[in-house]
Amino acid sequence: MELIDMWRVRGELLRYAQSLTDSRQDAEDLVQNAYLRAAENVRELRCRGEGLCRAWLYRTVKNAFIDQCRRRGQIGRASCRERV
Repeated sequence: MELIDMWRVRGELLRYAQSLTDSRQDAEDLVQNAYLRAAENVRELRCRGEGLCRAWLYRTVKNAFIDQCRRRGQIGRASCRERV
């Protein structure tokens, strides 16, 4: 999947991220983080195919959410635990 093609899934990633965070701003930050990581790893992502790239983006958003919970000291709270 080309990096430019990954923008097609941005809307669904944003909805997923917002379901995790309940915050539009936090969701946008998570998705932006996923795209930055994708840009850093674009060569590896091209080889894998669209389905794996989409899964990789979703996983990256989820991992960024977990990191966000840890930074905010919320990882033990039910709101973070239930969403991951």
